[in-house]
Amino acid sequence: MLATAGPALAVHPEDDSHAKPNDDAGYFLGYPSETYSWHGCTKTSTQATPATLDEGVPAPGKGNAHNKVTWTTTTTTAATAGYVLSWKVADGWKICGAEATILGTDAAAPFDLAMEVGYTSKGTKGSTVTSGSETIVTKLSKKDCKELGVDPSFAGSWGIGKIYAVTVFLKRARA
Repeated sequence: MLATAGPALAVHPEDDSHAKPNDDAGYFLGYPSETYSWHGCTKTSTQATPATLDEGVPAPGKGNAHNKVTWTTTTTTAATAGYVLSWKVADGWKICGAEATILGTDAAAPFDLAMEVGYTSKGTKGSTVTSGSETIVTKLSKKDCKELGVDPSFAGSWGIGKIYAVTVFLKRARA
């Protein structure tokens, strides 16, 4: 799924309470961008992956609702990363969406780029890829870069080289 960073969108994913948890995968959030709201939710739980943090990439916090999500890391040879990070929310809670702190890679760029992007999840659980490589791509045009106030050399199609952490945004489920 390709997503363009969208200052021109009528409703930004951060505030779109009608979005599904799986919507907006690949949406560029900058870095570091302490995102307050995702899909209209402000309760968060964050978990680091086993990936080594690169220089200048800070360790993630836990979030303001960390105890509402159970995180599991499983070692595997099926996933290129060598692990699968999975999450499940507590009873009475639902996931609004997920974001990932990643090392973005673009074969056309002379550098890799730490960034935060929209990620995929289901309504009560989710995981990183269970086999093969991550497929989410964040597409940034030079126009997007200008509108976001970032250097135009960041324009490109950025794949996920590695995931440093995943943040799940959640809220109480309606009874």
